[in-house]
Amino acid sequence: AAYWYWGDAIKLTLQTWNWKTYHNDEFGVEFKYPQQFKAEEYSYELDEEQSNRGVELISDDLKIGLSINDTVYIGSGPTIIISQEEMVLNNIKTTKFISFGHQGLPYGIWVLTYNFEVSGNKYRIGTSKDGYFDGRTEKRDTIPKDTEVLIEQIISTLKFTAN
Repeated sequence: AAYWYWGDAIKLTLQTWNWKTYHNDEFGVEFKYPQQFKAEEYSYELDEEQSNRGVELISDDLKIGLSINDTVYIGSGPTIIISQEEMVLNNIKTTKFISFGHQGLPYGIWVLTYNFEVSGNKYRIGTSKDGYFDGRTEKRDTIPKDTEVLIEQIISTLKFTAN
């Protein structure tokens, strides 16, 4: 018997096969997420032009948000873009940002986001955590690499539906 091995595609399927499935026709998305997370939808409007809606995946030690057509900038203070990378995940052209928002260095919030557009809808998936950056070289408590890998695994399961 011959066996064909499709590398990364099989590896991701094996890692996500027992995940829960989130589906929302209004947002036009379906994706898988780990069993230890719960999904909570949110939606709010600041005024007629500013709104934020999406779903948060929440576990004991991590919160990941997926927003759609978000027009609200949440947070205040300066933001330093640490890195910006164009990539393709699940055939979706994505921009990955790692940034540091602060009221005054060296303490602030590390932010990891993946931004992409599909069928005219703008999506953003990401997370944040408190941390330290001296503005030059010393970085502490950054977002762990395994969190980046987890978000990219979630993106790899995204399916878009008509909304």
